[in-house]
Amino acid sequence: LNGSYGFKKINEATAIQLGGRAVSLIKKTGAEAIVADCGSCRMQLAGLSGMNAFDPVEILCESLGIRDRKK
Repeated sequence: LNGSYGFKKINEATAIQLGGRAVSLIKKTGAEAIVADCGSCRMQLAGLSGMNAFDPVEILCESLGIRDRKK
């Protein structure tokens, strides 16, 4: 977690421990997905939790009916 911090080998154990605590708290809420504005946090939390993780803008676009224009 914390941006690139969790991707550095020297910080791996700490990042997994902190991420595990965050995932535990998230799962206690009954949430179906994770929303985070930090891309690396989304990757790490999704990997630790097995849940989908979204950028807040993705949620806003979905709620407004805005679809990916590339498709």
